[in-house]
Amino acid sequence: MRSRPTSRTCALSTLTLITASLALAGCDKLTPNGQSDTMTLLKAGSERVCIAPDVQKTLRGLILPKPDTNSSADDAKMVADAAASFDITFELTTLQSADKNVNRVTCNTSAKMSEMNGDTRSFAITYDISPSAERPGSFVITGNVEEARTFANNAINNIVAHQLAAEQQGKEAEEAERAHQQLLAVLTPKWLVGTWIGIEAAPTACANGMGLTLAANHTAQTRILNARWALTSDKLHLIGSTPSGPFDKTLTITEADADSFKHEGDEQGAFRRCTREEISDTGLPDVIAPPPETPPN
Repeated sequence: MRSRPTSRTCALSTLTLITASLALAGCDKLTPNGQSDTMTLLKAGSERVCIAPDVQKTLRGLILPKPDTNSSADDAKMVADAAASFDITFELTTLQSADKNVNRVTCNTSAKMSEMNGDTRSFAITYDISPSAERPGSFVITGNVEEARTFANNAINNIVAHQLAAEQQGKEAEEAERAHQQLLAVLTPKWLVGTWIGIEAAPTACANGMGLTLAANHTAQTRILNARWALTSDKLHLIGSTPSGPFDKTLTITEADADSFKHEGDEQGAFRRCTREEISDTGLPDVIAPPPETPPN
């Protein structure tokens, strides 16, 4: 997935209306006689002009919000795609009046729209259709769409927010998987061989038997622990016994480098690897870090 900068969240703030006008122009395909079907219906004062496809398309454009002209191309496309997918259904459309002297009709309709959460609203809209003075053969629609446009603006905001959240979740999942694969590249049984102490423990823990020594033969021990260890993916399993009873823990390694790792699971914490000098006086087997020529990547 192509990553986007975090400023993409500004897409929500760009769903502003770039015009306060309540008028839009529209036109239909011309017939052989040079007159569109819609304009013919308009001049005739027919009620069918109220439901002409290009009239409904223009009315839809009057309701839907537009992205800010200063928004990026990606943001503008996201808003445009959300608007294109937003369903508006016009129901109970009627002709209120027709003035054949100026070729203007007034229509009533109910615009039905639904939010992502299923919230459905219907808005009563009265709109006029008149011939355009600037563009012969086309028409202009004006109507009281403020409430419907506010609802549509909020609904499309929610669509964009949902898309941004899904995109961010996908990006985070990809990053987490990439980090996990990098971690698994470090975690090998050979890498774990050595003596480890708590990240905040004193260096003397390496020499007094309190460090956790993981041997190449998969035995594990401290001064009070005798166990076996195994590494499965990112999980270090330790099973054995202490003077107080059985010992069985699984540590999930979450971060690792050449000389330390963090873990969670049965316990949460961090270990660092003891150096050769720190363990030189211990009575435990001389188990140290892997040779410098084979460090984990």
